[in-house]
Formats: sequence, C-alpha cells, structure tokens
Amino acid sequence: MSKEKIVAMQQVFEEKLKGVIKYSLPEGGFFVWIQLPTNMNCDDLVALCQKKYNVTFACGNKFTKNPGSLSNFIRISFSHLEKDTFIAGVKELSDAILELQATNNSQ
Repeated sequence: MSKEKIVAMQQVFEEKLKGVIKYSLPEGGFFVWIQLPTNMNCDDLVALCQKKYNVTFACGNKFTKNPGSLSNFIRISFSHLEKDTFIAGVKELSDAILELQATNNSQ
C-alpha cells in the first residue's frame, strides 16, 4: 500500500509542483523529504497551512543540530494515513506551496 501512496504522491507533485520543489523518495522508512524554493521558509508554510489548509508536516530544521539550516525543507509522513486521505493532503500542501510561492514572488 505504501508504494501506491508514493506513486500517487509523485503524480501530484509532477502535475502541480514540477520545477518548484525537489523531493527524495524513501528507500525504506515512512517519510518524504521536500525541498522548498530557497526563498520559502517552512515556518511561513506551517502558518499558512494552519490558517487555510488542513495539513500538517514537520519542518526540516527540527531534525538538525545546525541552527538555521534546513529551514526550506519539510518532512511528511505517509505511513499512518489511508491513501485517499494522504493524497488529499498532498494536494492541499501543493496548493499551499504554490500560494506561498506566489506571495513571495510578488513581494
């Protein structure tokens, strides 16, 4: 089932975020790392997602000892959600990333 989630997630990313993000597929484990554009901060994305979108994720800077690093990385888990719920969340997250990108580019 996890393979199906990953393939479906990839399809969403390719359709909505191609050229915007970079991501690494897991070779085991239950997490996907996503690199946001360099001008995008995870904390800003968290705030937008809490305000407008119904998705949660972990900021990359929570997983490093180097302050200030990985601030444009997020980590999402795909193991505990049903496929449809996970993919709906990936679509919402994609929309939030695009909205924040548009906001950042207009400033």
